[in-house]
Amino acid sequence: MKLGFLGPRGKRPGLLGRFALSGPKTAPAKLPWTLAVASGKGGTGKTVLASNLATQLCMDGFKVAFFDADLGVANAHLLLGVQAQRSIAQVLGGKISLKEAALPSPFGPWIVPGGSGISDLASLSAHEFLRLARDFRAWEEGMDFLILDCAAGISVQTILFLQAADDLLVVTNPDFTAMTDAYALIKVLHMRDPGMRVHVVVNRIRYRGQEREVFERIQAVCSRFLGKELNFLGGLPDDDEVPRSVGARVPFVVGAPRSGAACALRGIKDKILDLRPGGEGEPGLRPEGYGDRLARALRG
Repeated sequence: MKLGFLGPRGKRPGLLGRFALSGPKTAPAKLPWTLAVASGKGGTGKTVLASNLATQLCMDGFKVAFFDADLGVANAHLLLGVQAQRSIAQVLGGKISLKEAALPSPFGPWIVPGGSGISDLASLSAHEFLRLARDFRAWEEGMDFLILDCAAGISVQTILFLQAADDLLVVTNPDFTAMTDAYALIKVLHMRDPGMRVHVVVNRIRYRGQEREVFERIQAVCSRFLGKELNFLGGLPDDDEVPRSVGARVPFVVGAPRSGAACALRGIKDKILDLRPGGEGEPGLRPEGYGDRLARALRG
């Protein structure tokens, strides 16, 4: 059973969708604020940004869970200096829990690696998706942030991961195709969830003010055709320290903390902290975690 058989949106859920909603209610707990990092196309620097953001939050004293939601072609663990002895493939195979699959990185975040070169993971069955959703609660409880590095594009699987997040961060760059595909992603998600907050970071800017120009072009199209307001978080310069950090498998906020990219990333991080309920303070108890919302998103 693939995800398209969960029942049409806006109508009574399909059989598995009803099953996803029928689980027992859980008591409120300390559950993380979830930020899904996505892009309309590959190559925008999304994973580099997500891994450095997670690292910087840990450096600031927060507990961060990092889920590589690009399940079939995963590489976030490499950027965090982690050898993937365990991965999501073993979780979906029923061998270990999601919490058991989480590996500590030397830079702070706890990461569940995705699979590498495993095509079946790029299109989970509905039963696999539901099993994964119900496994999140034990791992995420007690964390301050859950960062999801989602696959580029607009597949059903990617959109489901995005729908369940508290907020969406879209990473784009000045290339026309990157801007066009960023709009396509925002459009698809807006059709599914018009109320979701969408934030934009422009990567690889080459001159002062270019990030604002790119954002305003995307905002103009979203305003005209969707009536959607976006939130601009800033830009990252085209910095030579970034590819060096990737090669060294050390986040640039650690290896080059005074670089232009690291300084810009910290500014973006500060704005993200302002988005979270409670700001930099301790978050309150929440009745519903990411896994609960992911199960609910299976309604279709």
